[in-house]
Amino acid sequence: FIQCKFLLLTIPKDDDLEDIDSIDGASEYLDYSLDPDTEYVEREKQEIIDRIKPETEFWAHCSNLQTWAEYNYDTRLLHRNLAFPLLKKLTEEGDLIARKEFKEEIGRRYFTGVESVQTYLEEEGYMKYLSKEEFRSFIHSGAEVINELENIIGRALRISTLSENFPNVLIKNGEIISLKLSHLNLKRIPDCIQRLKYLKILKLVGNSIEEIPEWIGKLNTLKRLDVEKNNIKKIPESIGDLKSLETLEFSQNELEQLPESIGNLTSLKELFIYTNRLK
Repeated sequence: FIQCKFLLLTIPKDDDLEDIDSIDGASEYLDYSLDPDTEYVEREKQEIIDRIKPETEFWAHCSNLQTWAEYNYDTRLLHRNLAFPLLKKLTEEGDLIARKEFKEEIGRRYFTGVESVQTYLEEEGYMKYLSKEEFRSFIHSGAEVINELENIIGRALRISTLSENFPNVLIKNGEIISLKLSHLNLKRIPDCIQRLKYLKILKLVGNSIEEIPEWIGKLNTLKRLDVEKNNIKKIPESIGDLKSLETLEFSQNELEQLPESIGNLTSLKELFIYTNRLK
């Protein structure tokens, strides 16, 4: 393990750091000019580096590792490049605490950690250590909704915390914030979706949906609703209860009129309704 290349001697006071709860989160704000491998090290900082004895640096690294061990291998206390490989190796060597915490740390940091940690866990293959049931157990609410939806559509949904993976289900801070069920030949919008209390994006493009349910107004965190390319003839008045809605996409449907309540959408920025039967 040669990941410990240099020490951070001070962390600057900054309001942006108040909500950071891990070394990985803090590393995005760190000054790497104390790294001797950088192309340019300021003269003053080079003098600081030169004054640090190898024994002192070794002691500091050991102190960090001791603290990490005392807190049951909490991966927030070390950089991801060191914490997870070490924890994996300790697990393989039979360390009882490591074996207990290994999967817990992977799941917890993947669903609630910073994006750099989530990307690292995927790219380095750590997610394979979690079974389907273990993986979904880290979703705070909505895991049962995912199971119901998979039974309805007859296929597994792609779940991720990273939007660049183009998942069906996007998770942030352990909650489902985006759901995409497009081109699945759905005849109606599944009722279980109304239980997703933190949903911000709902996309149901290219299905065979004929109506929007009245409960749609209960999704008060929804910011984007996209039901383009369906057979929808009517929008319920409850649509006006979506006070957070910013984008509404109803193009290429069978709409003949819009509900008066659409004027209550005070946050609406974009409305797409082309290719309908509006008069």
